Amino acid sequence: MSYLINPYWYAAAGSAPFYQELGRETLGSDQGEVDVTGLTDKPYLMFLASYDCSTSVDAFINFNNDETANYANRYSRDGGADATDVNQSIGLRLEQGSTNPQFSVMFAYNKAAQEKLIIGNTTSQNTASASNAPNRQEFVGKWVNTSDAIDQVSLDRASGNFLSGSELVILGCDPADTTGTNFWEELGTTTASGGEDSLSVTVDKKYLWFQMYKIQSGGTTEANLRFNGVTASDYAWRISTNGSADAAFGSQARLVVDRIASTTPSFSSGFIINNADQEKLVTSVCVAEDVTGVGTAPARRELSGKWADSTTAITSVDMTNEDVGSYGAGSFITVWGHD
Repeated sequence: MSYLINPYWYAAAGSAPFYQELGRETLGSDQGEVDVTGLTDKPYLMFLASYDCSTSVDAFINFNNDETANYANRYSRDGGADATDVNQSIGLRLEQGSTNPQFSVMFAYNKAAQEKLIIGNTTSQNTASASNAPNRQEFVGKWVNTSDAIDQVSLDRASGNFLSGSELVILGCDPADTTGTNFWEELGTTTASGGEDSLSVTVDKKYLWFQMYKIQSGGTTEANLRFNGVTASDYAWRISTNGSADAAFGSQARLVVDRIASTTPSFSSGFIINNADQEKLVTSVCVAEDVTGVGTAPARRELSGKWADSTTAITSVDMTNEDVGSYGAGSFITVWGHD
């Protein structure tokens, strides 16, 4: 999925930053919409939405204040069969009927003369506490306008309000840009020399993007996530492995991002919303080599997880192994972030 994009894709030539912040709106009071207007035209867009709701009505996203039947999307909730919405006027469905905090990450291709295509994932907290695994929704959608670039993005609801503190951040990228500031600041990279069972990066930002690469050594090895070195049973997650039905786990000692092929290398990428006063929500995807060679397809895992701490911000992102092996030389974790 789009989460595997490297934050320095366009910066590789040394001339252009990746995503620049185009705009954001943070609610100071409860409102029925969260609107970000006046956006600069960029071909590649990324949306970060952190929101809480007053009622159990679904949340949607729409563009350019268009509330006519110009939206269609396909989505799956908790790994279930796909459902579709067509000829929709309120927008693209991000989640279904949650009154708890949610975190959505979306990517869009924004060309005025073409229908706008969007791909995204939402993690919904579910009831607070580590015993309750979060819910997840993956979706793709389109806005069928073929004459205008996106210059406004709105979170919307059929009824009820988004609560104070809900936030929508819009990022944009254009390969032609030669000036500007990269939204995603590298907070740190830790690389294994061989034999380690934990690799950590110190962080201090609200939005976090992590990537982990695991090389196993000496036997089966996992790439798990912990935060702030906490090993208590404060974590919960929901996963789908190779497209299987979701499995949900509560009151766990870590988030098992990768245990799909623990004797081969794996690469994981994901996002975290890091509000000190809320449970920390995570969405990630992992690909594992599985069996060397072209005769076997790689394995994949999709995860929505949470760290059920609502008093402390994440200050370190920890890649951990509890299996019999260890991290081989060249394994790494990198974290980018922004407030």
